[in-house]
Amino acid sequence: MTQEQELYPGRTFGHYELLVPLASGATASVWAARTTGSPLEKIVAVKAMLTEFSSDIESESMFLDEARLVSRIRHPNVATVLDLGEADNALYIVMEWVEGEPLQVLMREAHGKGGIPLPLAVRIVKQAAAGLHAAHDVCDDSGNTVGLVHRDVSPQNILVGYDGSVKVIDFGVAKASSNMQKTSVGQIKGKVPYMAPEQAIGDPVDRRTDVFALGVVLYQLVTGKHPFRGDNEFATLAKLRDARPVDPPSTLVNIPAELEQVIVKALQKNRDDRYASMSDLARALERAAPSAPDDAQVLGGFVRTFLSQRAARKNQAIREALRAAGSKGRPVNLSTVFDDAATAAAFESSAAYRIESASKPGTSLAAAVAARASVAAGPAAPVLPASAPAAPDGIDDEVPFRDPRARVKLVAAGIALALALGLAAWALTGDDVPAGAGATTAPKRAF
Repeated sequence: MTQEQELYPGRTFGHYELLVPLASGATASVWAARTTGSPLEKIVAVKAMLTEFSSDIESESMFLDEARLVSRIRHPNVATVLDLGEADNALYIVMEWVEGEPLQVLMREAHGKGGIPLPLAVRIVKQAAAGLHAAHDVCDDSGNTVGLVHRDVSPQNILVGYDGSVKVIDFGVAKASSNMQKTSVGQIKGKVPYMAPEQAIGDPVDRRTDVFALGVVLYQLVTGKHPFRGDNEFATLAKLRDARPVDPPSTLVNIPAELEQVIVKALQKNRDDRYASMSDLARALERAAPSAPDDAQVLGGFVRTFLSQRAARKNQAIREALRAAGSKGRPVNLSTVFDDAATAAAFESSAAYRIESASKPGTSLAAAVAARASVAAGPAAPVLPASAPAAPDGIDDEVPFRDPRARVKLVAAGIALALALGLAAWALTGDDVPAGAGATTAPKRAF
């Protein structure tokens, strides 16, 4: 039985009812879903493990590692894990719903209409750096840093919101000292074009590995060209492993010298020559290209301008699924709405893909955005949420480490405790509670 036959609009996972399929990866599928059993209905993203992997020890370990690690990250620039559970022998993770799109989609949609203005590109990277720094600083119950490394930082895993927010997603191949599954020496995980040299040769990774990957993203945003991509993955790996430095961005576009220095430093082949942390990178970017007070608002407007039609198609699909909630029909066909990996890869390797690097001097950012757009601006905000975290791509196989089944309840209890502590902190400080923070259920599997 295929995954499409097993998952359908109306199927329930605990207190969550599936609505619309969003993405499918190597071991999991992501759906828009609604909460059930409560008068306060919410839209969430449910990441469900494919049934064929439900008895695979390593796949379950990776899935549980992702839930356990991300549930500890409390930062506005990282998509929040709300719940972990099991239904019909399939594990699932519930995440906050993010109203926005992957950065790769925004890059593609904007490239023929002037591209992403430089100040907005820098803002996106700074916000992603802030989220990744919080992830790198995650500690265990004893207060010790677990050494978390994302290992898959890319435009696919950075969501840009219709409100100007930026969130890092998909820690499916993240590495930490506390992982139940272990990466053997010489194994490679992640997307080859965004790997640091040490990752590309299978050496141990650290937070500077993610700094390199985010530097690649920034280079692409500024120049419209990938700094190391070859004709195939082998050629790309060869360029990454080559000790020669990256070609300076100024060989392709005119950019401020200070910003070029930041990009070149982030992309040093020797990790000791890079920024030591994401916070160092963010501070350097702030010095090189200070933010304007309304950058978030302008970024949100920019996203809506270019992606309002896409949001409308998604919203319509979700409305239809909500009207048909509870039915057991065939899955919604969204092939014309959601991107596949082949389309994204073809776009990224296209010679026509080019991002304009900066606004004209003396022109306000808001005016530049309006001038560049050749399509009508969208509504102030989509009627319904427009996107959710994508499923992981291309997870490599590893040697099984140990059976994680006995830890399902422990992981869920840890997530519940983290949420409870967050709610307690909110009660004392008055901060907003993350959407869906009270909707926590424990896995049903008994051990």
